[in-house]
Amino acid sequence: MAKAKEYYRFLYDKNESVTVLKIADLMKGKNVSDKTLLWLCDKYISKISNLIDNGYADATLTRYQTTKRHIEAFLKKKYRKNDILITDLNYEFIS
Repeated sequence: MAKAKEYYRFLYDKNESVTVLKIADLMKGKNVSDKTLLWLCDKYISKISNLIDNGYADATLTRYQTTKRHIEAFLKKKYRKNDILITDLNYEFIS
């Protein structure tokens, strides 16, 4: 029980959503995903930038960069966060 409280505090201090599944994964030694939505955006933008003039136009890259900026602004306004873990995305976020 003390270990569960320790993991609860760990997640809480990192300003992450705390769920029973996350605590159970930590107790089993599984790594809780640290991939974030903006990390995923950056990865995809990088992929597209390497494919400009080879299936993607400059305008496509610009649109993805704009979308990323809108996501950043939304996260700051609604959640008061700079980023969000992929595992924390839910229906409320996308609706």
